[in-house]
Amino acid sequence: MDLQTKRDLIDRFIAEKRKGMEYSEIRKKLKEANVEEEHIKKIIRAVDAEVLRGAVNKAEGQQGVEFMLVGAILTVFSLVSFLFLKLSVLVTGSLIAGGPGLFIVGYNKYKKAKQS
Repeated sequence: MDLQTKRDLIDRFIAEKRKGMEYSEIRKKLKEANVEEEHIKKIIRAVDAEVLRGAVNKAEGQQGVEFMLVGAILTVFSLVSFLFLKLSVLVTGSLIAGGPGLFIVGYNKYKKAKQS
């Protein structure tokens, strides 16, 4: 099997797996297409690796959104506490500094996940 054909099969079955096709169905279709067992194993591994990579990126992006949300809430809470409740600068100052920091960390995680 040449490299381009193998890559085309991998791309095709990545799309099929994302639509919900089971690995057993992928294996069955490859056997029906007279693909050698060695190539079937490599194709299944490549499809699995890509699907897992997509799941990890999705989770990292969600974690980034959560960090941004917590950072924004901390910032707003600390500013309100300082300005309206007249709480100590020592108490609110660390929250004011930490909130934007969490937001930036979250944004970077989100951006990195979307680029992958």
